[in-house]
Amino acid sequence: IIAVGGDGTCHEVINGMIVNDKTRSAKSVFALIPMGTGSDLQKTIGAPKSLPEAINAAATGETKICDIGKCAATLKDGSKKVGYFINVAGFGANGEVVRRTNESSKKWGGMVTFLSATLVTAIKYQPVPVKVEWSDQGESTTWEKTLLSCFIANGSYCGSGMWIGPNATMTDGRLDYTLVPHLGVHKQLIAIPRLYKGTVGGFPGITVCHGQTLRATPEQNKYVPVELDGEMFGQLPAKFSILPGLLKIRSRWP
Repeated sequence: IIAVGGDGTCHEVINGMIVNDKTRSAKSVFALIPMGTGSDLQKTIGAPKSLPEAINAAATGETKICDIGKCAATLKDGSKKVGYFINVAGFGANGEVVRRTNESSKKWGGMVTFLSATLVTAIKYQPVPVKVEWSDQGESTTWEKTLLSCFIANGSYCGSGMWIGPNATMTDGRLDYTLVPHLGVHKQLIAIPRLYKGTVGGFPGITVCHGQTLRATPEQNKYVPVELDGEMFGQLPAKFSILPGLLKIRSRWP
């Protein structure tokens, strides 16, 4: 099954391929012809940008058995919504970046569109206190701070080139988390270039970790948006988890 487009298209395709935490067919294989605004998944799996090469990779490339992320988020009416993500999910200011990006014309291309939305959000977004709990091989950790953003990476890139998961792979049975507390506008702007260099985890105050499940609950049910693969997907409270070895992906893996 070939997705022709960007990360949003890939998100829609895998959510059609997976039902109740299983693929509709054990024989199905996913491949990508990248033609979207961001196409960040393309960078992780090495899908060629040229059409003939991408088609050839879909037919003859290396097939890997990959993990898929799962999210159970909350809707405005309090009901729950379950969906899957193949690349990167998150909540907080990055959810607001996604909203601004998807409401823009995107005429200046992916990187300019995402960077512009990130800069505006850094100035205007109002962080709220969030309790985050994650588990890694049975050991639980709790993080309680005023949260700016949380990135949950199965793949390595998001936001049209932000290298948010430099250690993330799609075959290790875990998700990589980047927790960014409220830093103030000045520090946020200083940290933005690190998002593209893969070094944001070394910025003071930012926590980088990994695990199999993560739960996030906002203070007093305040609104904190959730996004999956660059698409809006409800709000907190939410639970994120990994489904190991769920989907076969064929590409020119780097």
